[in-house]
Amino acid sequence: MNRVVYRNLNKAKALGYAPPNVWWSVANVSGNVGKGKLQDHTQSITLINVTANCQRGGIQRIRREHERAIVAWCIGEVVATDTNVSGMREISINPYNESEFVWRDTRQPIQWPLAIVKFTNAGAFAVK
Repeated sequence: MNRVVYRNLNKAKALGYAPPNVWWSVANVSGNVGKGKLQDHTQSITLINVTANCQRGGIQRIRREHERAIVAWCIGEVVATDTNVSGMREISINPYNESEFVWRDTRQPIQWPLAIVKFTNAGAFAVK
């Protein structure tokens, strides 16, 4: 079953964790690409056959109002996870600089779908 995964903007701070501890929210898929009901919070999850959704209007609102919001997420099938990311590249999106997910090392846009994305407490890592 496909799930939506996005970075939780408040969980680590609420629990008193210092950066770079990252928490991820896991939700059902609503419609074709939307976030549905929240199911879980986790520090590690792995998706396969991954696509992404970025809300351009939300990104423009962040740039205009300088307030954090969930405007991008990945959708894929959940599989057993581990935190070994050797051979994988980090992916990210900074809504102040980009309008889509990029490879963190080159800042080049990602061509979706990706075979696998691992979400860990250090970030999101992918293999094409």
